[in-house]
Amino acid sequence: NGPGATRANYDQLLQQLGVSPEGRHPDPDCLFHWIAETPGGGFRVTDVWTGQAQFDEFVQNTIGPIAQQLGIPDPHPVNVVEVANFLTAGS
Repeated sequence: NGPGATRANYDQLLQQLGVSPEGRHPDPDCLFHWIAETPGGGFRVTDVWTGQAQFDEFVQNTIGPIAQQLGIPDPHPVNVVEVANFLTAGS
């Protein structure tokens, strides 16, 4: 949340990453990504990654600089949950 956490800024971030809503994530280590706008502004991001190190590297080297440029606030605190298993709808 914060003044820069807008859907317009999020959409610009996707554009700078070269992706579009409901398309492929730019990093193959991200298994799932979604956002939900929150009441009063801002949004909640939920990701599932192959590992913490892959997530941290993507945030630091790819998404972090773009988010900072767009004025999107730092996404902390990040709540990390270790996933024991997941199922998908198909291959």
